Amino acid sequence: IEYWRGDEFTLNMIQMNNLIKRWNEPESQANFYFKSAIGAALSDKADFESKKNFAGFIGISTDWENQRYFIQYSNRYTKAFEIKDFYTQFIHLGIAPYIGEYGDIHTWFMIKIDHTPEFERNIVITPHLRFFKNVHLVEVGADTKGKIMFNYVFRY
Repeated sequence: IEYWRGDEFTLNMIQMNNLIKRWNEPESQANFYFKSAIGAALSDKADFESKKNFAGFIGISTDWENQRYFIQYSNRYTKAFEIKDFYTQFIHLGIAPYIGEYGDIHTWFMIKIDHTPEFERNIVITPHLRFFKNVHLVEVGADTKGKIMFNYVFRY
């Protein structure tokens, strides 16, 4: 579920991340994914009050990480028919303040830079903390305009 505040719409979609290629090195790992989703969009904006449409997106994501550093680039094109169509991309950088053992809670200092050309506020910078343990990942932070970010991901 994604809520886009500026344009007042919600995306409820099922997402599939297909691993195209993984590079495992002795001290690092890199990945290349094709990402897609399908579902519904609901608009809360005045002209489209309670308008519902099919929605979906396609995109790619690539990342590299070791136990100390992380870098990711991702993009996607989202189509919500009469509600909103847009392209977005981001880069995500991280550094771990410590290297934990398997099963520990892992902590990362992260910064995410989003670019969405169609939006009025087309560049958003969000420093945040990432915590993960086993299959649970939590991110919490605020962008440079003070808007709160909270993400929870369950990976299986």
